[in-house]
Amino acid sequence: MKTKEKSGGNRGKPKDKKSKSPETNEAKLNRDGLIVVGIGASAGGLDAIKKLIPNLPVDSKIAYVILQHLDPNHPGKLLSLLERYSRTKMTEIVDRVKIEPNTIYITPFGKNVKIENDRLILTDPKPSLGPRPSVDHFFTSLANDKGAQAVGIILSGTGSDGSRGIRAIKAEGGITIVQEVKSAKYTGMPQAAIDTGLVDLTLPPEKMGPELSNLLEYPKYMTEAFLDKAPSENLYTIFELLLERTNSDFSEYKLSTINRRIERRMAVHKISNLADYIRLLKSKESELFFLFKDILISVTGFFRDPEAFESLSKVIMKIIENKRHGDHIRIWLPGSATGEETYSVAILLAEVLGEEISKYNIQIFSTDIDMDAINIARKGVYTGAAMLDMEEAILNRYFTRRDGYFVVKRQIREMVIFARQDMTRDPPFSKLDLIVCRNVLIYFNTVLQKKLIPIFHYTLNPIGYLFLGKSETIGQFDDLFSVVDRKWKIYRRRGTFRAPIINLGIPKTVPSKPPQKILGSLEGEKNLRDLANYNLAKTYGHPSVIIDDRMEIMYVHGDVNPYLSLSSGEIDLNILNMSRKEIRIDLRTLIHRVVEERVVLRSKKLKIELDGMVRTLTVSVIPIEIKKHTAQCLTMVIFEEENVVEGVVNNGFHREEGTDPYIKELKNELAETKEHLYSIIEEYESTNEEFQSLNEELQSANEELQSANEELQSSNEELETVNEDLQSTNEDLNTINEEYQIKSGELAAAKADLENILNSVDIAIIIVDRDLKVRRFTPPASKIFQLTAADVGRIIRNIPCLIKLPKNFFKSLDDVIVKERGFGEEFRYNNKIFLLRISPFYNEDSEVEGAVVILVD
Repeated sequence: MKTKEKSGGNRGKPKDKKSKSPETNEAKLNRDGLIVVGIGASAGGLDAIKKLIPNLPVDSKIAYVILQHLDPNHPGKLLSLLERYSRTKMTEIVDRVKIEPNTIYITPFGKNVKIENDRLILTDPKPSLGPRPSVDHFFTSLANDKGAQAVGIILSGTGSDGSRGIRAIKAEGGITIVQEVKSAKYTGMPQAAIDTGLVDLTLPPEKMGPELSNLLEYPKYMTEAFLDKAPSENLYTIFELLLERTNSDFSEYKLSTINRRIERRMAVHKISNLADYIRLLKSKESELFFLFKDILISVTGFFRDPEAFESLSKVIMKIIENKRHGDHIRIWLPGSATGEETYSVAILLAEVLGEEISKYNIQIFSTDIDMDAINIARKGVYTGAAMLDMEEAILNRYFTRRDGYFVVKRQIREMVIFARQDMTRDPPFSKLDLIVCRNVLIYFNTVLQKKLIPIFHYTLNPIGYLFLGKSETIGQFDDLFSVVDRKWKIYRRRGTFRAPIINLGIPKTVPSKPPQKILGSLEGEKNLRDLANYNLAKTYGHPSVIIDDRMEIMYVHGDVNPYLSLSSGEIDLNILNMSRKEIRIDLRTLIHRVVEERVVLRSKKLKIELDGMVRTLTVSVIPIEIKKHTAQCLTMVIFEEENVVEGVVNNGFHREEGTDPYIKELKNELAETKEHLYSIIEEYESTNEEFQSLNEELQSANEELQSANEELQSSNEELETVNEDLQSTNEDLNTINEEYQIKSGELAAAKADLENILNSVDIAIIIVDRDLKVRRFTPPASKIFQLTAADVGRIIRNIPCLIKLPKNFFKSLDDVIVKERGFGEEFRYNNKIFLLRISPFYNEDSEVEGAVVILVD
């Protein structure tokens, strides 16, 4: 079939930009130790900024960047308004300025700002993409540049700008502080940040500075014991608490990630001992939630690494080449966070297929363990900051604009099914054409990665592709995947299969403590392998498996392929469902008796047919000793072959042939009973599959209902948008009013100063405008002209004079105003000598507005 050649495109970034390797957190920390604090607010946040600035730490290695939304029609003079409140240097940002400690930087009007290598870079924002300057845009660059040395502060304001940047800062281990909602004049921005669940502290503005100082100076609690390569007892206690509260197991996540997240939470609470933090977790359930959110936090974006998506578009073309109209195209994105990458893949698919997209059944499964992130993705509503690097054509084609927000269009939204799924524990999707799992495996330890890669292989179609992140690989599983694009980590499934196939699954019950703590009485055993070897020492080293109390396989020893096998569809590790029909009934009976009676049982000789040969098999079931107080019950199943003979298989227990007709009748009856049981089991399995199919249909229907609900909510959102517009206008008016009030105060003070000066000078001074109307005069001037307060605004020619002025007085006055040249003369009156001086009177723009007349006796 034909596809559009334009599908790749340069999405996300300009062509001349090259992707660069991300700087490690350690490199960011060691660069110079400079901490950068971003402060975001909207036009109505001026009062909050005024309260924050005087209390910020000074004489420290901290720099501050203030970003306040301003109306393009009413640019404020933020620097002049805030300078008087600051105890440290304050300056407006110039492009590529090197950021210095103990300095407050003001973002200029009409510009966006980002930070790279400690330099502030100004950019011109796109006219249609959200407020300016964008708090999200700066916070995201701040997180990338400073890592754990980034601090984000959100103050009063409307809208949701900053909430996306908060997620970026938390992902890099930084600190997030938000204004307490009850103290905020406008609650939109603070509430949106708090709703992410990723805020460390909520405080009124005047208390943020001292708390920030304490937080940054508080010593790190890291101890040698905590830095061990193996998890400590305390750490496993935290894992257990998280598992109980969130149903998520983190025992196989990388310790460096877990340690960093726990360290930050301890610093927030000023706790230096891990045992004390555990007591806090047990007494305060909300802290468990915050730790859970901190561990899960990840940052994603639309079309990350455009060159990678260019390569992926070629892969999608290959997938489509092997499809016919009406076929399914199934894609799975595990760990998809807030959905940006999911929609990127959907858009890419739409670009490749073009008008033929309706001829295929497209299902994109987007899953994550974090329900809050899933809910954000389901809405498909993103801020302008998320779209800053996206092509305008893509925006117009697949998004609807709603006042700074961008909503995914229906044609893309309907391609995606969002669901909560723990990829380390829950069954995966099957019959997939593509798996996109970027920057997820890097958070897992090596053991868990080795479990997931074979599962990816199993769930893919024979011609299926795996797309990983730049820092991820398939490791030792090069026999399962071949390389398609080494740079962008795209792999194609090989047709081979890796034995033993049982190891492709991950048990649904993951132990939350080290195995020796669960398995109990065996001194020195550290995992299931040691436990299996210990028990097998009593046997003959035959193939065996360890199962739990739900009959699900937890560990495999040796080659069990002749006796157990995986069926098509989702992975099922139940030993009875995987066992051969010839041994299933006997195996079920033995396991039930061993579980109930905790005794060792051994079957009689069973015969199975494999590759045209009849094999004689004995199955032994052994209970594994564990501590009495432990709820888990483990059992070992051992498969022991005796010989291989030619002949026809005879199901059931092996018995010597005899001629007794009664025995023959019993054998026939037993065979019929087994066949009947086989039939019942098959019907049960078939019914179970139907229920699973029905469940999938119900889930799909639920997705459709949710989508309909979102459409109904959109009308409400439009009304809220109108309200936000009114609030924004009100904010602008308040800001202008505040500026006018400040200016009015300054003018009143200047007027008072001028009046005091004029009243204290014992010289006759008269100020007139260009029309020779009196503007101001000093008290001694009333001794020369008959001036009173009511004469202000009258023409000086019409006011009687008490002395005889020079004849050319009024002509000289006119000449000074017109020619802008001063005049001076002495004259006598009543035996007194007067000095007359006339000077031009200038306004603030250096234009002549009148004249100043001075008469000195």
